[in-house]
Amino acid sequence: MDIEIVVVGEQGKWVLNHARIRIGQDPNCEVSLPAGKYPQVSGQHAVLESADGMVRLGTGGGHSFLNGHPAGAGAILRSGDLLRLGAGGPELRIQFLGREAVTRPIEHAATRIISQPPPSQYEPARSAHEPTRVISTPASTVYSTPPAGTERVSHATQVVPSSPVAQPVQAAAPRAAESGNMRTIEDKLKSLRLILWANLALVALLFVFIVLQSQELNQTHKDLQAFRAQSQTAVGEFMPDLNNRLNSFDQRMDGMDAKIAAAQDRMVQAMNAQEKAAEDRMVNRMNTEIPAMLDKFVTQKMGELKQR
Repeated sequence: MDIEIVVVGEQGKWVLNHARIRIGQDPNCEVSLPAGKYPQVSGQHAVLESADGMVRLGTGGGHSFLNGHPAGAGAILRSGDLLRLGAGGPELRIQFLGREAVTRPIEHAATRIISQPPPSQYEPARSAHEPTRVISTPASTVYSTPPAGTERVSHATQVVPSSPVAQPVQAAAPRAAESGNMRTIEDKLKSLRLILWANLALVALLFVFIVLQSQELNQTHKDLQAFRAQSQTAVGEFMPDLNNRLNSFDQRMDGMDAKIAAAQDRMVQAMNAQEKAAEDRMVNRMNTEIPAMLDKFVTQKMGELKQR
């Protein structure tokens, strides 16, 4: 049986035909995954075992998840199943190639005698039989060509009642099934009605919410328009007074410029006068004090020369 193993979302792909397929980081595994890329995968993480036309999950060294559910040894795989290696690890799609769907045979329970009326003097004893019951109906499993020596057996057991007593027993099962189906349908209809009423209530609440929001938006728009009109009116009322105040301020500023210019001129004149007076005092002092200092210096030097 050819088994195709594909890493979902990547380019890794293997097509193998082995009775035992090992999956893990070990290079000796039939499906070897790179260790650096998949740290969640152990050396021999999972094992696929093929036997009797079926593929089962064998004993491995790590945790595995089959179609999103935890799976242990013995779990049966079907074509198209997803096998995840560890939590958050890589996901592998398992495909069985070149196979046709074959339904497993249905097993039947033996017909049981449910009543046996006492024998009469004039007629022989008759037994009423319960119809054959299906005790297990496994899900359809994909098989390849049946192994050599295996025959397909079609079980079709039919019980023919040996007396009229069996007829009510055979008719009871369909009636019970019918009543069970009717109850199931009624329960589903009730659930649908509840869902419908819940949806209608939700739609009504949404409609009320939308109406309230629209009313609030309209009121806000009206308030904005009123505020805009009030602001325009206030600006129109205060603009003449503001213009008069600005004009008077401009006139005052013009007078201030002339005063400031005159003050600057007076300050320059005063500074010039002070500088000239300081220069005159300096010149007068130099003219009077320097000759006296020179005379004193000359007299001192003459005395020193005479002493020598």
